[in-house]
Amino acid sequence: MQDKVHDAGNKSFLGQTGNFNGDDVVRILLENPATARRLASRLTTEFFADGLVDKAGMEELANGLRERQLDIRWVVETILRSELFFSNANIAKRIADPTTFLIAPLRALECWRERPSTLVMAEWLSRMGLDLFYPPNVGGWNGGKAWLSTRSLIARTNYAKAIVDGHLCSPTKPMNLTELVSKYDPSDSLQSQARWLALALCNNSDTSLIQAGIKAADAEVDREQQFAKVVMAILTKPEVHLH
Repeated sequence: MQDKVHDAGNKSFLGQTGNFNGDDVVRILLENPATARRLASRLTTEFFADGLVDKAGMEELANGLRERQLDIRWVVETILRSELFFSNANIAKRIADPTTFLIAPLRALECWRERPSTLVMAEWLSRMGLDLFYPPNVGGWNGGKAWLSTRSLIARTNYAKAIVDGHLCSPTKPMNLTELVSKYDPSDSLQSQARWLALALCNNSDTSLIQAGIKAADAEVDREQQFAKVVMAILTKPEVHLH
C-alpha cells in the first residue's frame, strides 16, 4: 500500500532535491546543523538554570554532537561532568517541575512506607500543570518559569497539606512525623529537628527557613502537630521550588 501511494517524483526538502523517501527525510534532518543545536538547547535547558549556558558553550556542545553523529550519551556525560553543572550558579537555581516537586518530599519523608495512591498523585500532577501522557503539543511542556503560576502555586501548597494530612493514601492515613524525625535527630530540640527537616525537604539549612518552620509551630503543643506545621512552612517557601 505504501509503495502505491508513494510520490516517485523529485521533491525538495531543506535545500536538497531528489526522489526522497521517509528514511531520506530523516537522514537530511539529522545531517542539518540545526538539529544538533536544537538537541544541545533542549539538554542544557534540562540540566542548567535559565540563561546559564552562553552562546559559545551551546555551539561547542552542538559541534561535538555533529562530530559524534548526535551521540546523546556523550553530550549528557559532558554536561554532568562539567564544572558549570556543579557551580553555585546552577545549584538550586532551576525551577522544580511538578514531578520533581511531587516526588522529592515523598522520598524525604519516607512516604514509601505507606505507599501513596498513584492515581491520587497523577491527579495532583494535573493540578500542578502536568497532565501525564498529555503534553500540550509535540514540543512538550515549556518548563522553567512556566511551571509557576497562581494556579500551580496554590496546587503545590494544597499538595503539601495533603502530604501532612495523609490524603495521598486510600484510606487517609496521617504521617507519623515524630517517629521519622526522632529516628534521624533524637535531640528533642525543635530547633535542631526543624533544621533536619529543612535539609531533608530542600537541602537547605538557611536560618530564615528554619525559623519560619519554628514560628509556624509555636502555637502547637503536640509534637506531631509541631512537625506538621514545620513541614508545611518549609514546603510553602520559595526555596523548595528550586533544585
